Amino acid sequence: MVGTRIKLFHRLLFLCSFAVITLVGIVYGGGSGASTEGTCDSADAETYYFVTDAYSRQNLRPYVHVVWENIVSELKRTGIESPSISKDDVALVVADLNDDGRKDIIAIVARSMLFCGKLGRECSPFIFVSTDKGFRRVECCMNVNWEDFPIQILKQKNHGLRDMVLNCRFLVRFDGDHYCDQ
Repeated sequence: MVGTRIKLFHRLLFLCSFAVITLVGIVYGGGSGASTEGTCDSADAETYYFVTDAYSRQNLRPYVHVVWENIVSELKRTGIESPSISKDDVALVVADLNDDGRKDIIAIVARSMLFCGKLGRECSPFIFVSTDKGFRRVECCMNVNWEDFPIQILKQKNHGLRDMVLNCRFLVRFDGDHYCDQ
């Protein structure tokens, strides 16, 4: 009886190990449901990680203010007057998305259930492209797992903005109005 339980335990352990290996292969290898065009191994990409302490860094504060003003005005339009978030929750990537020599912003409100779901990890990014008059917001149809994966900005462009790879597996392109997965 004890020998049978041990064998059963070993089989269960093997099956669990196989399931974990399969999941790791899907997540890190661009498995099912993911666009295999974009991976974290692209030589034609610049890799960025979200800066989670952006507000505490003097050189990033102006970018945090742009994001913050947009978020607050958007929340007020929807009837939320005092959200339980602060400027310290803004995490960002600053990069040139259209090769004009000016920095553009990819931002998330980290750990916020308003913008990142129940676990606070799969966040809707805010994308702002620098213009002569300030910043223009560009919608994004994807969520970003900001804790574990980088954002890769590719050299290839669509409608004037560079393609990106999110979560090491989703290729997103600008269609003229939105960044969406392809």
